[in-house]
Amino acid sequence: EANMSVAINADGTASNGAVYSQIDATRFMLDFVKYEVDGSHLKIIGYDNDNLPEVPKLYALVSIDGTKYKTRIIRYAAFAGARITSLVLPETVTDIGLNAFSDCYYLQELYIPDGVRVLGQGVFRRCTSLMSIDLPKALTMIPDYSFYACHSLREVHLPKTVTTIGSYAFGDCKSLRSVDFSGGLTAIGEYAFRNCALLQNVDFPK
Repeated sequence: EANMSVAINADGTASNGAVYSQIDATRFMLDFVKYEVDGSHLKIIGYDNDNLPEVPKLYALVSIDGTKYKTRIIRYAAFAGARITSLVLPETVTDIGLNAFSDCYYLQELYIPDGVRVLGQGVFRRCTSLMSIDLPKALTMIPDYSFYACHSLREVHLPKTVTTIGSYAFGDCKSLRSVDFSGGLTAIGEYAFRNCALLQNVDFPK
């Protein structure tokens, strides 16, 4: 699912039964997710609040009249408040913006490809049903408020590439029990683990 592709034909139809509609010259809707053409690639910029399914389809490659575009960016607040339960991000994505998935209260499962290098601040803030997550291997920083108030999050395994954890990054993660810092961590921001009352095990790097 992380490598799904679709072709948009000149008559406005889409392959594989995808639901397509044009918004303007650069933006379109595909299976109730909004995309924007930005040069040679695509950004995911939002969604149809009334029709987005609980498990949306996101496309890594979209061909428009024969021109191929890869989805590179999930824009700021793109899925904020969406009633989604599970999501697979395309393998082509490299950047996830500020508050991209904030307030997704029902989100339980999320696949993030290893090519993602940048997470925005507050990216998963208040995803209260999220219990665990595998962070991409290319990541070097967990920004401020990344997992703030993720009340169901129990376990965090940081990639060895992560060097910095921002302020309040895991604040109010009331179910968090274990954190593995065994990689190259060098800095932890203020109140990064504030109110993590069940935290029992912390493994620091040497």
